[in-house]
Amino acid sequence: MKILQQYILKIFLRFFFSGLVFFTGIIMITDVFEIIPMLKKIPIITVMAYFGYKIPFVVFLITPVSVLLATISCFSLLLKNSEITAMKASGVSLQEIISPVLTTAFFISIFAMGVNEFLVPLANTKAEYTKKIQIERKQEDKNSYNISFRTTGNRFLNIGMINDDNTRMETVEVKDYRADNSISMRIDAQTARWINNQWWLFNGTERRFSSFSSEGRIVSEQRFSKKKLNILETPDEIRDIITASKVRAEEMSMVDLWRNIELSKRSGNRVEDKLVDFYLKTSFPFASLIIALLGMSIALQSTRGAIAAGFGISIVVSFLYWESIGIGRSMGHAGVLPAILAAWLANIIFGMVGVALLFRAKG
Repeated sequence: MKILQQYILKIFLRFFFSGLVFFTGIIMITDVFEIIPMLKKIPIITVMAYFGYKIPFVVFLITPVSVLLATISCFSLLLKNSEITAMKASGVSLQEIISPVLTTAFFISIFAMGVNEFLVPLANTKAEYTKKIQIERKQEDKNSYNISFRTTGNRFLNIGMINDDNTRMETVEVKDYRADNSISMRIDAQTARWINNQWWLFNGTERRFSSFSSEGRIVSEQRFSKKKLNILETPDEIRDIITASKVRAEEMSMVDLWRNIELSKRSGNRVEDKLVDFYLKTSFPFASLIIALLGMSIALQSTRGAIAAGFGISIVVSFLYWESIGIGRSMGHAGVLPAILAAWLANIIFGMVGVALLFRAKG
């Protein structure tokens, strides 16, 4: 039995690694054509570094497709050679036949989650930097512009520009709101600086409003040259808030993304989109296991295996799976579905179909 399972696993892994190399190459070619016009101006080592940084994310994305192709091709080959029929005639159960592939797909899923957590965010960040700064030669601007966030209580801060170490702000607007959302106080200042562990405003005006309307009526107006800004956020925390609004989910680990979500909540921003992306980091790695289950279920429906047909089926099923992820993600972003359900929707649907087809094959 052990030799038989090793034989099945050997066939599966051969198709899996072949698919991994093939699909990775296909996707990377797209970037090659994009960079070709700039090759004369770019050192070859920079180009190689860029593609090297891209590989982990591309491999992570196409792993489920490779697993599906490998699963369908493996069982199609076994069916074509009547080996599954021979195994059943020898008393080998269907569960024993499929267990090597399912077990391997499970460990591939665990490995993919680890790669996506520890390697992909770093590689994506470096790939983005290499492309923008070293390849496209764009000017790096470490300053941040047009930042808005909620701070202590119902106080909101709007910043025109903040410098690269987050210790000086330009064109600062501070607004305080009452419980009924009417404005109670507004401060406009030219600059704000972090001095001796405290934020200070310079050259501005403080206005206080009555509560008769949402805009209110100005009841006092006072100019100042220097005034303490009462917010809890330090320069480092403001940097994290800015990062929370700019960095893509693909460039963050689950830990960083969750911290990003907490900062966004504290700043009064919507977090539905980020929550869906967070739960996708838990669901997508397990696509390999779900897709393997579905792939073998599809292959076992036929009495004759056809590897060529298996390739076409793999592409179609992969396309449907990706569309399902997109639909679930859109519904989660729109608030139609809870974030966790939206992220796992594709796995739930395809998993149920796979189990149903597998029971049919057993019958």
